[in-house]
Amino acid sequence: MKGSLHGHSFLRSFAALVVGFYTMTNLATCATVEEDFSVEVVAVPPFTGIPAGFRIVGYAPDWTGLERLSGTIDWELYTHINVAFANPDASGGFPGIAGEAALIAAAHEAGVKVLVSLGGGSTYTDSSLRALWFREMAVERRAAFVERLVAYAVESGYDGVDVDLEGPAIGPDYPAFIALLLERLSLVRTCAGEVPLLTAALGAWELAEYLDTQTLAAFDWINVMAYDFRGPWDASNPGQHAPYEYALKGLELYRDAGVPADRLVLGLPLYGYAFGGGAPGYLAYKTIAAASPWAKDRDDIPYGRRGRRVWYNGRATIRDNVLLAQGAASGVMFWQIGDDAAGEESLVRFAASVAGEGL
Repeated sequence: MKGSLHGHSFLRSFAALVVGFYTMTNLATCATVEEDFSVEVVAVPPFTGIPAGFRIVGYAPDWTGLERLSGTIDWELYTHINVAFANPDASGGFPGIAGEAALIAAAHEAGVKVLVSLGGGSTYTDSSLRALWFREMAVERRAAFVERLVAYAVESGYDGVDVDLEGPAIGPDYPAFIALLLERLSLVRTCAGEVPLLTAALGAWELAEYLDTQTLAAFDWINVMAYDFRGPWDASNPGQHAPYEYALKGLELYRDAGVPADRLVLGLPLYGYAFGGGAPGYLAYKTIAAASPWAKDRDDIPYGRRGRRVWYNGRATIRDNVLLAQGAASGVMFWQIGDDAAGEESLVRFAASVAGEGL
């Protein structure tokens, strides 16, 4: 298997093990923390382009300011961008996402495809939003709702639709909704003259009750969200929220459900969770990387006073996940673009470089 870690020991052979201690200054509090450490300094292969057939998907949330974000994205690092999130209004229509036109235009100029992502994590936690989706997916309103959705996606210039309904939002009407959405998308064409893509973002933690074989087969690929294994919602259980073993479990879950590797994309985080008294919770990778010169080569660092600590995916874990995805999936996905570090410190650039070297 080309994604076997045993076949890529050369990447590890270029790494050095550094042992000693560092002093970290918390950027928010100016507090300093000294810690003994041993860290593998991970080799960074040269970036030679994304290998043919390998997908790198990045989510671009609307709250980051899409027009501004479109001017900062390093387009050569992505094959697809998912604009997040579109949800129906009270009438069941889609009013559009601020800045989407600018991002779509910039992406297409760079040869990158753009999908509109529906729902989001709020469909898991927000019962009112979930009820709105249930109303529109019900048989009485489904056909008109799908027509409005497809018209919005195509007329806005999107190359497809990504369905990110999560947890309890995947209800009994979900299979019929997906089947009709697939049918209607097959009858239209994008501005590039292609059939729009249909993808999904689904959790690595469990296979939802209504995700039957036929529904899973409807998607061009599934972005398996292999993160949020733990987080601030359970402050008594600190630790890594996106361990490598979780990625393995997530891909195995969908493979066992009959989804082949070429229709799986491994979802990875560009953020971490901080634990400890007064910890900020969610932290963007760019913030973590700026807090310590060693952050990029670790998966956790202290973060300020009172025993605070942040766990995330550094280069070594990202490398291992990319190599896993080359054999057990068809690419990687990142949540979310605006959280990445810039330039040579970018985790997405590192992942793309590993993918090129690994193949």
